[in-house]
Amino acid sequence: MRRRDVIHALCSLLGLGAIVTRRADAATPREILLAGMHVAGTAYYDAETAADRLRPGQRLMLRRQPDNRYDALAIEVLGPEGHKLGYVPRRRNEMPARLMDAGKRVSARTESIAMRGSWLNIQVSLYLEDA
Repeated sequence: MRRRDVIHALCSLLGLGAIVTRRADAATPREILLAGMHVAGTAYYDAETAADRLRPGQRLMLRRQPDNRYDALAIEVLGPEGHKLGYVPRRRNEMPARLMDAGKRVSARTESIAMRGSWLNIQVSLYLEDA
């Protein structure tokens, strides 16, 4: 039996189980939903190449691109293998960019992947990872 399990069992006997559970939960990072959106620019990057490897619920990487000459708040969306899929849309990127610049961890997860004519429509949810 692990030390943590023994402590939890003893605390439960003493009526302190809720306190131990709350502390364990506090150490687990929570994901706070920020927004849902599509990935912009998929027709210009590796989105179609990566499409067969993308699945709903899959975690995608976000990378700030503060030196982008078109948008100082740009956030790249990268597939699981690091392929550039596109960007967080400009009209939706200010809040997550400011959070990322402040050192907060923002992540994305795919919701759906579908071809829409000649471009790949990737719908994602952005999450703030709160420790």
